[in-house]
Amino acid sequence: MKKRSLLVALVMAVTFSFGSIVSASEVTNTHSSSDSLSTYSFESAANSYFTGYVQQNISETAKVSGEDYEKLERQFELNKDNPLKNYKISQIDDSNPQNISFSVELTYDDLGTLPPVPYEAELVNGSYKIEPVENVIVDMDPESSEYRSVVVEDKVTYASDEQNDNGSEISPYATLSYYAGDFIYENELKFFNTSLFDTTKGSVTIIGWQQSNLGVPTEYVVALRYTIATTGTSGQIIKLGNAVQVPGEYKKDTDRFTKICTSITNGKNRALLVENKGTGNVKFAGNTYE
Repeated sequence: MKKRSLLVALVMAVTFSFGSIVSASEVTNTHSSSDSLSTYSFESAANSYFTGYVQQNISETAKVSGEDYEKLERQFELNKDNPLKNYKISQIDDSNPQNISFSVELTYDDLGTLPPVPYEAELVNGSYKIEPVENVIVDMDPESSEYRSVVVEDKVTYASDEQNDNGSEISPYATLSYYAGDFIYENELKFFNTSLFDTTKGSVTIIGWQQSNLGVPTEYVVALRYTIATTGTSGQIIKLGNAVQVPGEYKKDTDRFTKICTSITNGKNRALLVENKGTGNVKFAGNTYE
């Protein structure tokens, strides 16, 4: 699976912390006077973008965001029960003033402070527009070998509402959520962020089936990994607790597997993340229970 490391080299000697609104006079400027206006514009845009999330003020974020407004509305809705508490810009690469890359440490009540996640600021008509890097995965499973890693995945899809409508084909009925995928491609991740649930017990049970979409030729290996995850401020996928890998086929009409994801950080707006770790395409469905 192709992954791009997000450990961005620190190219400025100063770190900006925006826990509250920062004025231009409070920011150390390492640029020449000819660069001052654009530098201040970037700092102001970044401050407005994240302050809007802290204060749950979508208008503050929208005025400096390069994202579609409907997408912002969705993100604010997902984050209203666990809003951003603080943020710190830790790495800035302004070698190209037209497109500045930077990383941000995001802090939440339930998750604590995440490792730095990437953003970009594009200069548009003299003002900077802030956008997150898409398909960012943050591993917050303490038992994972990739704990606190931040990567960009090549293949991430988001389940539609139609794939979360009911759990009638799996017994017993889901107490948390139903999930289903017509198929998931090799090396693909599918995030069921339209079927959210809350956790209170630190574990989630998954009962489901999975089978090759091609009749299981002998050269194909069926193996899916299931993880409980949540959504960060700008759509980052944050893995929580222990992932479970399910090898082999469990036929839709005859078989079921039962697995338990443990050590989950409890909270609101959790969802299932499914990864295809085998070869070939796989169809799957199931329920989650607490």
